Amino acid sequence: MKNSFLWMILGVISIIGGVSALANPLAATFAAVKIAGWLFLFVGIAQIFAAFREETLKSKIWPLILAAVGILIGIELLADPLRGVVTLTIAVAILFLVTGIGKLFMAFE
Repeated sequence: MKNSFLWMILGVISIIGGVSALANPLAATFAAVKIAGWLFLFVGIAQIFAAFREETLKSKIWPLILAAVGILIGIELLADPLRGVVTLTIAVAILFLVTGIGKLFMAFE
């Protein structure tokens, strides 16, 4: 295997991260919320730049709306991580529910 040393390092880092998360799940949860908050914020800002590269106003509207929503979600997650934990849990539950219903509809077609 060419990259066995790299895989070994990644494996050790993953094990350390997993053990750390299991040792303190509350801190791991808040860290995940902070990471998600920063990602929403950065993606929202990047989407603003991408929206302004579009040529027509019509093609700019939805990306700008989605960028604003992403930035607001990012700020909210960073400002109040406890509420962010609940919000992300509800969002994931809704995602699973909607995809499950969609898959059931596809199965019966």
